[in-house]
Amino acid sequence: MLLGKHMKSITSFLSAFLVLGLVQASASAAVINVPGDFATIQGAINAAGASGDEIIVAPGTYPEAINFLGKAINLHSASGDPSNTIIDASGMFISVVQCISGEGAGTILEGFTITGGGQLSEAAGCGTEAAARR
Repeated sequence: MLLGKHMKSITSFLSAFLVLGLVQASASAAVINVPGDFATIQGAINAAGASGDEIIVAPGTYPEAINFLGKAINLHSASGDPSNTIIDASGMFISVVQCISGEGAGTILEGFTITGGGQLSEAAGCGTEAAARR
């Protein structure tokens, strides 16, 4: 009988610990969908946390330029096919993708065609402060 009480207490403790761990894990890394959660990629980047969030972009052409704002996030196309998920900054006279706020290896951009844009720094397609310093 005494062992049964202890087992029940241990089970309750472990259940609470697991639930707390799941809540903490889900709070620390979000999955954001474009255009489901945000109409623009930049809107999703703005809403993402500083690190660990994932932004999944549906196929389409997104007429915008993006800035990672120093965030270590995983930005990728839903299809994985760059031919059907396009970031196009034509006529904007700015780099299509900007990584100019200390982004590192945790900042990932994958599965896009990058086109258009103008010169911000050394490259028309992707302005990178780190590339200019090397």
